[in-house]
Amino acid sequence: MTHRPRAPHSSGAEPLASHRRTAELLPHISSARAPAGTAAAAEAAADSTAETKITYVALLGRPDQPTDGVADYCAQLRAAMAEQGCELVLARVDWAGLGWSRALAQLRVQARDWRGCWVLVQYTMLAWSRRGFPLRFPGVVRTLQRAGARVAVLLHDPSAAGGDAPVQRLRRAVIRSALRRAARRADRVLVTVAPEKIDWLVAAPELLAKTTLVPVGSNVPARWPPASASDDSLATVCVFGVTEGHREEAGALARVVCAAAEKVGQLRLRVFGRGAQQAEPALREALAGAPVVLELHGLLPAEQIADLIASSHALLFVRGGVSSRRGSAIAGIACGVPVVAYASEETAPPMTEAGILLVPRGDETALASELARVLTDPGLREGLRQKHRVAWEAHFSWPAVARKIRQALNEITAAGQRRYRLLALATHPTQYGAPGYRWMTAHPRLELTVAYLSLRGAEAAHDPEFGRDVQWDVPLLEGYRWIHLGQYGRLRSLQRLWQLVRHGSWDAVAVYTGYRVAAFWVALAAAKRSRAAVLFGTDAHTLEPRVGGRWKVPVKRWLWPRLFCLADVVIVPSSGGVALMRALGIPEEKIALTPYAVDNAWWLAQSARADRAAVRAAWGVPLEAPVVVFSAKLQPWKRPADLLRAFAACGVESAHLVFAGEGPLRGALEAEARALGVAARTHFLGFVNQSQLPAVYTAADLLVLPSGYEPFGVVVNEAMLCGCGVVVSDRVGARFDLVREGETGFVFPAGDVDALAGILRRVLANRELLRRLGAAARERMRSWSLAENTDAVVAALDRHGNLAERRAQP
Repeated sequence: MTHRPRAPHSSGAEPLASHRRTAELLPHISSARAPAGTAAAAEAAADSTAETKITYVALLGRPDQPTDGVADYCAQLRAAMAEQGCELVLARVDWAGLGWSRALAQLRVQARDWRGCWVLVQYTMLAWSRRGFPLRFPGVVRTLQRAGARVAVLLHDPSAAGGDAPVQRLRRAVIRSALRRAARRADRVLVTVAPEKIDWLVAAPELLAKTTLVPVGSNVPARWPPASASDDSLATVCVFGVTEGHREEAGALARVVCAAAEKVGQLRLRVFGRGAQQAEPALREALAGAPVVLELHGLLPAEQIADLIASSHALLFVRGGVSSRRGSAIAGIACGVPVVAYASEETAPPMTEAGILLVPRGDETALASELARVLTDPGLREGLRQKHRVAWEAHFSWPAVARKIRQALNEITAAGQRRYRLLALATHPTQYGAPGYRWMTAHPRLELTVAYLSLRGAEAAHDPEFGRDVQWDVPLLEGYRWIHLGQYGRLRSLQRLWQLVRHGSWDAVAVYTGYRVAAFWVALAAAKRSRAAVLFGTDAHTLEPRVGGRWKVPVKRWLWPRLFCLADVVIVPSSGGVALMRALGIPEEKIALTPYAVDNAWWLAQSARADRAAVRAAWGVPLEAPVVVFSAKLQPWKRPADLLRAFAACGVESAHLVFAGEGPLRGALEAEARALGVAARTHFLGFVNQSQLPAVYTAADLLVLPSGYEPFGVVVNEAMLCGCGVVVSDRVGARFDLVREGETGFVFPAGDVDALAGILRRVLANRELLRRLGAAARERMRSWSLAENTDAVVAALDRHGNLAERRAQP
């Protein structure tokens, strides 16, 4: 999608004319273009597919002194975006010179020309206040949004200031309040440290869900391949910046270097950047008599700084803990020089994966030891350089930073396609849902967050249909972003859900709870209010209820057309569901078939590992015997008794029947098996957890699902992937797409025991037919997978228009 600013007042002016006025209204910032020079930059330029330039605006506050790191950041970002076919216009709110009233008035005028464009508001504490109380910052965001701009706040200082003095505690409270209000209003939140490390974000799921980590890039040019260290034999340690006025920091730096020199011998300490000259007296005093040659430079051009770093053996970072917002530490990564630093509460990936030697904060002995190790071990230095190179290209190069920002704004994928922010609402984690969420997360065009109303399934809880406590033994909460909203039905969780949907800046909200849950209606109302597209549907292929009277059918026939017309996309898992929606009068363009699928690769791999002979031996079943498996809860609507009676009537004496499942009918089934004379060939396994099911299917030959009510029946997918043919009733939704008569299985009328017995008699007595059914079943599953499911969701979103642009409409 291409956004360009509108011409002011529909005057017919060229789209970029409005930005040329920026210099008149908000002082335009100019800076030299930063060199690219990396493989990632070349790749980004090659990958760019934009036919016309996409225009963004970077909005800054008061400049910092004596150097403005944020302005330098934006200048580097502008150059990187230009290489990717985009334009970044830099503008500033001159509140310090004009006063807040005049500055905001000018901003209101200029922002009219940014309608529909992304404005990246750059935040540091002192950029928007004189004394660190940024009370006006949320008003800047509000002004932009009222003018129709799309706002992303880029928080360079996302954590509130520390300290225990009364004024510091007050400042911290004000900063947190201002950032929360600004983030709640913004369409996106970009942070330079891991979002889960920011306490005020973690406390607000609706804000965390629209927050993305974008590490800062290097504030000096990269040096790849790294330059050779100093020509002399003196080991050289560089320090880029010292906190001004902190004699304790200078003293700690000197102690660490002296301790390292005791192990290494004489070394050179090279200090430059902010605070270097102010720290000189303290450093010379602390280093007096030590075998350390002190070299001080003060403020230097970026090119000279890069040369100094690249010609050193190590970069030492002592300005607190290292994190992805510490540009001076990232400069070492950019120049291929090993970084030795303190870890802190902000230290997280990608910094922990970038080859930085980390020690606990404040442990000077450990820091000196690691510094000495890297100075004396060339092999270690080379290994760290290789990790630096990988991290640089993936995370810290300016082309990588630009791509991350554009992807966070849902502008592009790597191939230049539209991305969607999708919120999925589910009652609880399931063994069927989690793999699908992982696939969606991996899709380049989706940014997924899942909101759970409870964690039943991932945590042990009583399942009334199984009649026992159940906790699935496969990962249900790994590989995707999720939020726990609390126990559903409680007012607090519904309030949190409203905030999450209403203020999450979603392109679409998929609701998987069913309409009888209060959260469904809260999510629907909030999504409509925020102009997010709504996806919901049903796995049903008939109006017939699972339980209850016939009166439900006419009620559904009246209710469902009205209900599903509320959705922008009606998602159904089978072609039977598509036919039902058409019969109810749902417009064709609203219906999306999203195949009900499982993780095919996992099932195939687990089946390949299963020991068929060992499993059968544990059951007491001969290896050559035909085996029928029933895999479901032993509940009345699953009709397990029909299978037991048909099995007894089919007359294949060598066959065995396995029930994999638990439920209230187990006692009656065991008694009936004895009465029918097949107890010796009928095996009840009880509850079988997910990781054990592939072995059960692999040891069987045929799955039978005789349900009287079965919207889909995903056990059909599982069994087919493990090489089982299937026999299902005509009430099973999977029959529409997966069961091909006589090829992958058979279909019989639900409740017709004689028909089922006839199929079993034919199939179980024919070993070659069993083999052909199993092979064809596995082949059928090649084109019914989570890949098709996820692609169908993306295609549905594409088909229903540019959602982000619709939300931007007044």
